[in-house]
Amino acid sequence: MVMIDLKRAPSYPKTQRFDSALSDFEYSPSEPPIVRSEQELLADAEYFYSAGRFRDCSDVLKTICKEYPENKQAKTELTGAIFRLLEQQRGGYNFKTLYTEAAILRPPQLDHATYVGPVEVRKSPGKDRGLFTTAQVKAGDLLVCEKAFSYSYSDHQNGPKVALREATIKKLTEHPNLIALFSSVHHSSYEPILAVDGRPVADP
Repeated sequence: MVMIDLKRAPSYPKTQRFDSALSDFEYSPSEPPIVRSEQELLADAEYFYSAGRFRDCSDVLKTICKEYPENKQAKTELTGAIFRLLEQQRGGYNFKTLYTEAAILRPPQLDHATYVGPVEVRKSPGKDRGLFTTAQVKAGDLLVCEKAFSYSYSDHQNGPKVALREATIKKLTEHPNLIALFSSVHHSSYEPILAVDGRPVADP
């Protein structure tokens, strides 16, 4: 049986410590499903939303709306999760809203999903890797929409490049589940170190 610290669990999505959140929410497959309280379900939904698992988030919120029909928070969050799911699956963005939010928010942490359309990364004959379409597309079609992995500001005391490097290493250190994905972008012959003594490391 899994015990969730309801005071601790909500802090993980806010700090984007998804690995820590996952360890709190997981339970052994051999154990029977347990009945979740209203607060536990809300914590589940918040984790799924923050981790970009909007389908799972929507399913949990639907359960809350069904089991606890007086919960207005769940109804509001379900609407948001459905919008994120549309963005994630169909690229249904309101770009005017995105530009407005990006101009106002600092840091620019926009509450929107990542969309990957009919594209894939693969080797290009005689060259390095490239981005290729997997279906017929036309001018104006949205292929990819994703947030920056990390960012910095030009007014940082050590300069934007140093700040960007620090922000990237900090994010990889706090979220080791992202190390392999981040390292896969590297395309030269250098083989990045992903783990030392069985523990993940950020290899800058």
